[in-house]
Amino acid sequence: MARVAARTAGGGESAARPATDREVAEWDTLVAANPGGGEVWGGTCYLDVKQKQGRYRQHRLIVTRPDRPAIAVSVLAKRVPFLGSGGICPPGPQEKTFPPCWKFPPRLPILRVPAARSS
Repeated sequence: MARVAARTAGGGESAARPATDREVAEWDTLVAANPGGGEVWGGTCYLDVKQKQGRYRQHRLIVTRPDRPAIAVSVLAKRVPFLGSGGICPPGPQEKTFPPCWKFPPRLPILRVPAARSS
């Protein structure tokens, strides 16, 4: 997936892209470097447990913001029978100047869940 741009509630523009292989290898360090010190719920161990026990697919994104450091964002996506697909972002990052609401396009391509095939 390529870069996805979005406007924040404050009017600034941010961009999200999938983490590179190198960034995935250093994921816990990137999460810890997030504003506010990061959250354990965005770390590799939690994502792996949710993938194995909860059948979630994990996505790791890097969000870039003008004049601010990039942040590492974890996303867990899942398809639930009869309900469709959905995703969650574990808590974080915390920052006093972080906008209270982000306006993303209604469908982020990275979160598309393929439909189950009928036999």
